[in-house]
Amino acid sequence: MAHYLLELFMEEIPARMQKKAAEQLKDLFELKLLREGLSFSALETFVTPRRLGASVTGLPSHQAERIEEKKGPRVGSDERALRGFLESIGATLDACEEREIPGKGTFYFFQQKIQAKSVASILSQIVTEIIQEFQWPKSMRWGSYAMTWVRPLRSIISLLDNEIVPISLEDPHVLVGRSTHGHRFLSPAMISVENFKDYKEKLAKHFVIIDAAERSQKIVEQLRQLCEEKGLQVKEDPTLLQEVTGLVEWPVVLMGTIDARFMALPPEVLEITMKTHQKYFSILNKHRVSAPYFGVVANMETIDQGVQIVEGNERVLRARLADAEFFWTQDQKKSLEDWSKGLNTVVFHEKIGSVGDRISRVKSLVPSCFFGDKTHLVHAETAASLFKGDLLTGMVGEFPEVQGIMGSYYASQSGHDPLVAEAIRQHYAPLGPSDAVPTHPVSIALALADKIDMLVSFWAAGITPTGSKDPYALRRSALGVIRIIFENNLPVSLESLFSRAYDLLPKSIEKEDRTKCLLSLKEFFAARFNVFLKGAGFDLASIEAVISKKWDGNIQKSHDILKALSDLLNTQVGQDLMTAYKRAANSVDQALRSGIVMSDLVDNSLFVEEEESDLFAAVTTLSLDIPEFLKEQPIHYVGIMQRLAALRPYMDAFFDKVTVQADDPRVRVNRLNLLYLVRTLMDSITDFSSLSR
Repeated sequence: MAHYLLELFMEEIPARMQKKAAEQLKDLFELKLLREGLSFSALETFVTPRRLGASVTGLPSHQAERIEEKKGPRVGSDERALRGFLESIGATLDACEEREIPGKGTFYFFQQKIQAKSVASILSQIVTEIIQEFQWPKSMRWGSYAMTWVRPLRSIISLLDNEIVPISLEDPHVLVGRSTHGHRFLSPAMISVENFKDYKEKLAKHFVIIDAAERSQKIVEQLRQLCEEKGLQVKEDPTLLQEVTGLVEWPVVLMGTIDARFMALPPEVLEITMKTHQKYFSILNKHRVSAPYFGVVANMETIDQGVQIVEGNERVLRARLADAEFFWTQDQKKSLEDWSKGLNTVVFHEKIGSVGDRISRVKSLVPSCFFGDKTHLVHAETAASLFKGDLLTGMVGEFPEVQGIMGSYYASQSGHDPLVAEAIRQHYAPLGPSDAVPTHPVSIALALADKIDMLVSFWAAGITPTGSKDPYALRRSALGVIRIIFENNLPVSLESLFSRAYDLLPKSIEKEDRTKCLLSLKEFFAARFNVFLKGAGFDLASIEAVISKKWDGNIQKSHDILKALSDLLNTQVGQDLMTAYKRAANSVDQALRSGIVMSDLVDNSLFVEEEESDLFAAVTTLSLDIPEFLKEQPIHYVGIMQRLAALRPYMDAFFDKVTVQADDPRVRVNRLNLLYLVRTLMDSITDFSSLSR
């Protein structure tokens, strides 16, 4: 069995692109190897800041001759379809055979013998195609090179069992062979390798660790060791760890010190300054409070054990934090109310108005989004009048990542209630699937009102997400609304909130038709909610039964119905009930198609069989009980489903003993009306008809 090594050596690949690049390389390689009929035992890809590569083991020593078959159009199809097929295969009709596919018809098939090619020539073709097809988020052209790539591509290692496999590129500048470079600073000389084992070992000796997981682990271990020596702990940050791993080939972790004066800054400012701008790790004391230290990952080993590197990073951080200190001091010279006054002149969107306009609408919407002790409603309204005030502060201007956070600090310093400050802090939440949702009624009301006003405003202005484009993060806002309502078990209908938010829009906004706008927004939320529910483990058919065209946008109610329905359908009783429902629905649908007019008015004087009376009595009783169940708070949907399940024996007995298509037309229609009544009753709880398709 043969082994193939590929290394694409280049200038620094942006850290954010590395993981997906390695995944893309693996996917493309696997797809093309399978296309060529080449088996392999393992395919691994690796990436560092300067190289992207693959190791393929268990390749055959040669490709076997094989037969390739192509299916053409159905015999008797339009002549143009047949001509197109023959042109695609480069053959005549005489070279094709006719073959019947059971249940589908007779089709043309074409077989051709594919001659064996050398594995080396196949790999040469595959790698050339991969380089030509590779998709980077951003590519560049440089110098006299003809190709575009994420960064200048310098050389390629292409070895099949120590033999160089040529790669045909448009650019003669890219060297193809068995040579690469070690660490940019610690060992920049050329290195010649023979195979993957030799490649990996030699690079390690020349200060390059090709395995990203190994580099990441080294960073974690070194950080932990440095912290333990001082009785500290690192603040875990998987996103930062992945990014820093992509910045170094030979990680060396060092610890720097933060000047004591800067520890008076809000801890979020310290953390964001270090993480976002400098890629430093935050260090905490034993109480998990910010300590005056930071962890920096260097890509160097130095004679002085990193002393000058630490000093340089401390100097840079000192300048950054001095800026933050200045803004922190200056911002506090004005109250949050004063900062908020300037928002009337700040345009939120040209079609929607100013930020001040939005604040006014959100404040009016807050009461509709408030679920809690009404004595706290005033705090929610106060928070709504101030929640965007920090956008004009110097701190947020310099560090946009702390918007909302700084507003909460400035609200506290302006003497506002802690509930007001916390609501301002949390009004953007949740920012992602792992971010917590607000839980206090004041924070919930502001976060909901803000997101719903934004969504309704954009929809009214005709601005909606299209395909993968969502510049205003409207999908994220919608999912945030769903999570806030669901995780806080709020008894609210989205329809009512959308309607209220639409009514608050000023006449100056050129709005879409109200009905069309709100229906479109509800359908958008239904799609988001479907995704949310699928992620929670519910099956698609049950979701569609609950989130139907009649969906009123009640998140919690829909989930409760879905949970009760899923639990019912996972039992034999539930499956039997669905079987009976399908029989009833099929009978009704067939009668409707034949022109029979039906209603839920059943004449019990026309009953002939005891089973008719029993089913009618059970349905009548249940139809009276269900409204009582629906009055309960919270509604006991499990109980409703259990009562529906109790219909099953009556329906089974009806279908066993009663002939629906009776000779007497009055009896026949009456029995169909009874089944119509059953179906209507069940569909009033949820859309069972979608489950019976």
